Amino acid sequence: MSPRDHRNSTESGAPSEECSIHQVSDWLAAGEPIQLVDVREEYELVEGILPGAIHIPLASIPGSAQEEIDPERLTVVYCQHGIRSLQATRYLRSQGWEKITSMSGGFADWLEASLSLESSSETENRAEDWDATRNERYLSQLRLPELGLVGQQKLLQSRVLIVGVGGLGCPVATYLAAAGVGELTIVDDDSVSLSNLPRQVLFKTADIGSSKVSLAASTLREMNPDVKVIEHGERLDEKNATELISGMNVVVDTCDNFETRFTVSDAATKLGIPVVHGAVHKFEGLVTVFDPANDAPCLRCLHPIPPSNEDCGSCAEVGVLGVLPGLVGLYQSLEVLKILTGIGAPLHGELLTIDTLSSDQRRIKLQPLEGCYCRK
Repeated sequence: MSPRDHRNSTESGAPSEECSIHQVSDWLAAGEPIQLVDVREEYELVEGILPGAIHIPLASIPGSAQEEIDPERLTVVYCQHGIRSLQATRYLRSQGWEKITSMSGGFADWLEASLSLESSSETENRAEDWDATRNERYLSQLRLPELGLVGQQKLLQSRVLIVGVGGLGCPVATYLAAAGVGELTIVDDDSVSLSNLPRQVLFKTADIGSSKVSLAASTLREMNPDVKVIEHGERLDEKNATELISGMNVVVDTCDNFETRFTVSDAATKLGIPVVHGAVHKFEGLVTVFDPANDAPCLRCLHPIPPSNEDCGSCAEVGVLGVLPGLVGLYQSLEVLKILTGIGAPLHGELLTIDTLSSDQRRIKLQPLEGCYCRK
């Protein structure tokens, strides 16, 4: 059946809403002047595209169709399984397009039938190092137009330092590894104790007395083989801070003491690397991004006079609701992902406070402190 026959198969003279993969194959073999439009996301193109197809992701159809698609030629729209292409076809028909049809069964049926394909020049360079199994592992992230293949590849190429593998560090490490951050360096000189277990969810009772860094690294590697995990079973201090922080894209401050927090902030400020800061106290938590290189304050802007250890007790001394570090750690993970991929608005110059008893959240503006260390 030619495209003309296909168009005449309805009373209106317009093509049927759907056509089969074999009809499309026959039209291509006969050299019929049809145009093919692939509405899949970029990561899905790794397996190839139909011969001569142009790529317009579904979300871009409203803005791009007028310029990219010739309304006078029969257009066949396809996706992976024929669902999104049908949505696109119905949308375009509602906008007055007549010569348009959706390929039922989509690319999956085309592939199963071993019909002809060609590589997508748009993605072939990016696909060289792309393992097809990643399509399934990161599917929920790849389907986000704001993230997609480009964003996922940014994550896989990123390096993040996590300072402390305690109540905050455990959820941060877990979710960054799961998200596919390519290299995680974890630093902590502590071992697991029984009192850690209500809030440090990477560890179990049998782990008491063992190194937190070693245990966490082993779990993260098993969780996601894509992630390179580097262990440092030592405390970050003024002697090693610059070496540990150099070359990182982001540093995550999940420390349990202000001495280390200031060391992290000072070294990262010198190197121009953002620090995602999180802290918890009893039922309250806070998150912010220290990044003087992008006109955001540093820790010393927030605390010009460093608090003493007596003023800021640890979780074991003051107490903390076990779920709170998990909640704050998730927010820290989110800020890291936003910074690495360029999506959303990170908390530069803003302090997010969380009160778990009232479920209140507030955003407080922070300004760099005039004369601060980070402004010199």
